[in-house]
Amino acid sequence: MQVNRNLKIKEKHLFLVIIITSFLVSLSFLWGNIDPDFFSFYYIGRGVAQGKDMYVDFADNKGPVLYFFFSVLYLFFKNNYKLALIVTSTILDTFLSFFSIKIATSWFKVQNLLSGKWGIFLSFFITLLIKSYSIGTFTGGVYSETVAFFFILSSLLLVERKKVFFAGILYSLAILTRPTTIFWGIVPLVWFLSKGEKLAIFLKFFVGSIVSFLSVILFYVVLGGRLDYLIDNLLVFNSGYSRLIKTDYLRQLVLNISSETRLFLSIILVIPLLYFSLLNNKLIEYKFLIFAIFFASISSTFVGGLFYFHHFVQFSLIVTIAMVLIIALSFRGNSALQGRKIIPETRMSHLLASVLLLLFISEVGSYRHFLFSEDRDSDLTRVQNFITNHKDLLDSKEYLMVVTYYPQLYFTFDKLSPDRYFQPFFLSRRFNILAEKDIKRHSKLNKETLDNTLFLIVSKNEFDGWYKEEYLTNFANKFGLKNVAGTSNDHEEVNLYVANPGK
Repeated sequence: MQVNRNLKIKEKHLFLVIIITSFLVSLSFLWGNIDPDFFSFYYIGRGVAQGKDMYVDFADNKGPVLYFFFSVLYLFFKNNYKLALIVTSTILDTFLSFFSIKIATSWFKVQNLLSGKWGIFLSFFITLLIKSYSIGTFTGGVYSETVAFFFILSSLLLVERKKVFFAGILYSLAILTRPTTIFWGIVPLVWFLSKGEKLAIFLKFFVGSIVSFLSVILFYVVLGGRLDYLIDNLLVFNSGYSRLIKTDYLRQLVLNISSETRLFLSIILVIPLLYFSLLNNKLIEYKFLIFAIFFASISSTFVGGLFYFHHFVQFSLIVTIAMVLIIALSFRGNSALQGRKIIPETRMSHLLASVLLLLFISEVGSYRHFLFSEDRDSDLTRVQNFITNHKDLLDSKEYLMVVTYYPQLYFTFDKLSPDRYFQPFFLSRRFNILAEKDIKRHSKLNKETLDNTLFLIVSKNEFDGWYKEEYLTNFANKFGLKNVAGTSNDHEEVNLYVANPGK
């Protein structure tokens, strides 16, 4: 009892370290570049909070739980998107870090690492690392991976406590947030088998998942939702999205890992863990559990046709496990593992400890670049001032369509897009080649809606491949738009268009 009580006291202290670290890092969103993905989710959340249908009125490819989550977020913070982002990022990353440490130390019997300086170091270091998966070198935000992985880790904690039915509920919520998390179902199965549990207990987990899944879908339908749109967005749209740059996948993967150095260093930490656990024949339960977690991490991260740094959030647990065991062997000795040797105590563990130092340097460098590489707010402020100077024109229109850049303007000026295709990638030439119905979307806008829309079209000369200037011109021509105002500098051109200048 005394040991458990002391452990809980230690965990409270570490939780405090984690939440303070998470909050301080989240403050970087006051200056750094916020990812358009966050604005897409928050935009849909606003619509759902205002009574719109998350799939009929918006075209996107995530699960209903994510949009319910962001609708609640909007009800609290309204158009104060930066405050919403800072608070949400702080809370979610705090629990991701705390749960990852708790699972790693508890499952692998190294709870004594939570005491003293090593507990503080682990809490601080892992929080910095996990937050760097959602705050990259160039952009950051709260992503579907972050929300979904919160449910996954919560589910795994309940699995350990044998609250299996509720663990299944949370697992299903993760799938209904981001469908690729379905691969994490293998981890509870391996856990139960390694503990000698009967298959019936996993069936209880499965029943909880089914009940949760059907309940969420039923709730959506009761609210007036349409299953055909849900299926189209989650299956058909995701299929097209995955094919978007299929031929560029490996190139994009290499570019992301090379520009986001910490991803490469994270992989270096995990590979020896897999190798040494494979060599060890005494700890079969750990061996299969480690490989199950690694399989789930790989599958859920790389299954799509695109790769971005924030997909790596799903590596948080396996990287934390690797770090915990390396520290236990390199600095605390085998006694930290309570006689359960997973990685041999060799020079390799000390070499990997050096990788931890490089990883820390990489994290700091990434945050520094995110904050100070350029004055990103200056362009946004210039565009906002430009639109404000034409406020009479803006006020005369019910809708605003922001073409390719600055989606935060939907909140700054409290406007909606005229149709469900508000996402920047719907305006990319390559995506529209793959989805012909989206090419024709403008024909669905009736004349009244078109006349009541102000179009903001932005082109940047450093962005080639997706949003070329000639495509933006063609876009304006397809809508029959007329240029009514414009401004430019050496790297950006901003224009306001309307369909009928006389109105």
